Amino acid sequence: MHSLDESTMKNRRYMDIDIHGCSRVDGLGLIRIHGCMPAEEGVEMIEAHLQKFGLAIEKDILGIASDGAALIKNVEKNLAVTHQACHNHGLHVAVTLVLYWKKIQMDELDEDKEDVTEKEDEEGHEDEGNRILACPLTLQEDEDLSDEYLPIIKKVRIIEETLRKSPVKNDAPQRICQANLGKKLALISDCKTHWKSMFNMIHRFLHMRKVVSKALLEADLEELLLSEEETEKLSDLSEALELLDCGSNALAWRDCTLRKADQVFEYVLMSLKAQASSISMQLHDTTKEGIEERRLRIMAGLMLFLKDPEEYSAKVQDPEPVLLYPSKMEICQGSQGALHQAVTSTSHGRGG
Repeated sequence: MHSLDESTMKNRRYMDIDIHGCSRVDGLGLIRIHGCMPAEEGVEMIEAHLQKFGLAIEKDILGIASDGAALIKNVEKNLAVTHQACHNHGLHVAVTLVLYWKKIQMDELDEDKEDVTEKEDEEGHEDEGNRILACPLTLQEDEDLSDEYLPIIKKVRIIEETLRKSPVKNDAPQRICQANLGKKLALISDCKTHWKSMFNMIHRFLHMRKVVSKALLEADLEELLLSEEETEKLSDLSEALELLDCGSNALAWRDCTLRKADQVFEYVLMSLKAQASSISMQLHDTTKEGIEERRLRIMAGLMLFLKDPEEYSAKVQDPEPVLLYPSKMEICQGSQGALHQAVTSTSHGRGG
């Protein structure tokens, strides 16, 4: 298997290619990406780069893994191998869609794409239907945070900054924290565009909530106190993000397989649904949609059937499944191509 990743360094875009064997990973270097790149051209670049190392996609590559970036996805659609998009990246996308991105009018987005395409055409690029535009949407700090949570998050940031920057005002929470919790703790600031750092800030704030309230009252800063409604919303958000944070960490383990990934997904989705708050249900629906979009259902069903046929049968017959599993017929039909690829690759590796 080989993995693809798009990266940017010093305002230049590259495609990183790595080869994953049974016991080692070999980096094959970077390929420079110039401006807009048709998918067909991306495939040719990858094939030419692999040939430098005596490798061919149709004979030596069983599958491709990537983070699911638009450029990589369009390239891999033109490669006749199994593609697994990164599930961890999918969880981050799900959180971003719920918490950060404001509603974008599709006509405005289409106009922007047309403007970029016209500009590229004027610079001499051919207009191809399968062209990849180098204009990804980016977070604009607070501007893209959900209106429901932006005022509360800003308030928490103001409290953290107020207590942290003043040595006098910082003494009170440290003293109260030592008396109530048995140790000194400090509030944590966050990176405004990273949801995990925001979760860490919220989690610590809620853990120190009583301490912070007492410190604010001593400093005559009652106006910064959170209301019961704001605290409840913050708690619901923290509980939901904690589940996704745990799932993200579990998926990052080196020994995580497709079967273990499915177990992580089932735990996260069931726990989000059980929480039953507004934010948890939004994250549940978006996360499930993202998982099913990236998940290799045929391979996941095959792995479960080989490991535990009874559990596989139970999940297929479940009227309300957490994840969708293919029938035995679908597994047989869908796995033939992968099996043929594996046999061909193995035979080529042994010299025919």
